[in-house]
Amino acid sequence: MKTLLVLTSLLLLGITEVDSSAFIENHYAHRAFVAPIQYTKKDIRCLTEAIYYEAGNQSQLGKEAVAAVVVNRVRSGRYPKTVCGVVYQYVIKNEIKVCQFSFTCFKRNTPDYELWKQSKIIAYRVLQNYYFHDTLRQLNSALFFHAEYVHPEWARKKQYVGKIGQHLFYRDKGVRL
Repeated sequence: MKTLLVLTSLLLLGITEVDSSAFIENHYAHRAFVAPIQYTKKDIRCLTEAIYYEAGNQSQLGKEAVAAVVVNRVRSGRYPKTVCGVVYQYVIKNEIKVCQFSFTCFKRNTPDYELWKQSKIIAYRVLQNYYFHDTLRQLNSALFFHAEYVHPEWARKKQYVGKIGQHLFYRDKGVRL
């Protein structure tokens, strides 16, 4: 039944070519502990972009983890109330635009069709609260991540949650799961 729901929803989103092998693991998908957020087609596109440009070359788990952080921010009440608002949020520091997600500040390459399609499927699943890896439970309060090869100043002020793929994940100190 879940597979039918996901496939029908993807068709409504305009994804007409779906590799059925992408749904083999659907039988053990589970819903997250919180209710799904409200979202629009535009939000699906914004989350797809975040997944693709931040974790497009990573595993399904790595892509889901990046998407989970975006959704956690929407739920937190401390960030914009929409997926697009979170993804495209920025601040001006010393007259320089500083983006929350680096890809939004730079020119982007034309997406690879297969990786874009995978990212869109994952965006939809995460927005529906279907996660395919129990590992993501540890990220239910993660609001921050960075690639393992960078060392941002802010990371020292956060509580490390774990590493998934090429990203390190954090939450605010004192937040318990």
